[in-house]
Amino acid sequence: MFDLAVVEAFNNAVVRSENWDKNGIIWNFIDSDMYMEVKPATKAQEDQFYRMFDDLADMHEKHHANATYTDYMAYQSKVEKEYKELFGVN
Repeated sequence: MFDLAVVEAFNNAVVRSENWDKNGIIWNFIDSDMYMEVKPATKAQEDQFYRMFDDLADMHEKHHANATYTDYMAYQSKVEKEYKELFGVN
């Protein structure tokens, strides 16, 4: 369950415009937002949080390295539209 909370926190943080600037995503802001949302309760959870944060950030950079906030949100919108078309979700 903790893993899912970290992924959800990441997804919530990357769509906030205040976590981006003209050069791209501001990773310290993403980290902070995620940490406050997840609130790791133990050292083990904190270690897991940072391992997952690093992995999620690496994946994001691999796919969206030069994206602006506008680019990223357009991509997200396209993915959501395609998902709705595929699965008939309104």
